[in-house]
Amino acid sequence: MLLNRDKMMAIWQLLGRLSDEKTNVKLHFLLLRNKKILEPEVKTLEETVKVFNEAGKTRMEPYETARVVLCEKFSDKEEDGTVKIDKDNNEYVMSKENKEKFVEELKALREENVDNFEEENKAREEIQALVQEEIEIDLVLIPETAIPETLELSGAESEILFELVKE
Repeated sequence: MLLNRDKMMAIWQLLGRLSDEKTNVKLHFLLLRNKKILEPEVKTLEETVKVFNEAGKTRMEPYETARVVLCEKFSDKEEDGTVKIDKDNNEYVMSKENKEKFVEELKALREENVDNFEEENKAREEIQALVQEEIEIDLVLIPETAIPETLELSGAESEILFELVKE
């Protein structure tokens, strides 16, 4: 069966959810067989994404630290000297004048870090390409008769499971 990794992950998540359902033994064995088939590819993808995310965090950490310093520098302060945060939208509160200064300094900071932003965008594009890449996986088809009529699925889940059902 030819699937992109995005669809593979959707199947993996559905199999995990269905494994917790009370249903017939035959269906559970088929779900488990498919989970065992998918597991190596899923684990590899998860590890790859984790490595990309950690590299991105490391790459962007100096920028993020400097950005927070700017936010705190230009934010209004509470009576006790701490920064004022708008609790409704979780943003720093800044006067109009300070906001303008902040935006200018933030632009300069972004320009200083343009290479990091480009690397981060490239990494995200690579991950997206990896997720969209089609791979061949020999999943076990589930006979329609093994699926109990009482099994409750959303429309999206039915569409995912449809890929695995043999009529």
